[in-house]
Amino acid sequence: MDITAADVFPGIMDLSYFGFQGDPDDLDALGDNMPLWGNEYRFPLEDLKKLDIPVANFGPVGKDDHKNGERIFLPYFLDTFPGLFRNFARYLAEESAGD
Repeated sequence: MDITAADVFPGIMDLSYFGFQGDPDDLDALGDNMPLWGNEYRFPLEDLKKLDIPVANFGPVGKDDHKNGERIFLPYFLDTFPGLFRNFARYLAEESAGD
C-alpha cells in the first residue's frame, strides 16, 4: 500500500479548527455550501481564519466513515499504521529538539 499526502477537506472534524494555510477568503465557500449554516450549526469561521497550527491527521483507512457499517482495513491498521505513526512521532521529537 502506498502512502501519499494530499490537500483535502473531507468534512468537518475536530482538526477542522486548525491548520488551514490558504487564503482566509477561501473558507467563505465552506459556509456557502453547508446546510443550516449559521442556524443549526455554529462554526467559528472568523476564529479559524486567525489560526495557523500545523495538523497531521493519522487514522485508519476504511469505508463508510461515521456510519453504522463503518469498518477499517485491518492490514493497514495493524501492520502499516503503527510504524508510520512511530516514525512520525520520532521525526517530530527530533525536529523539536533542534529548535
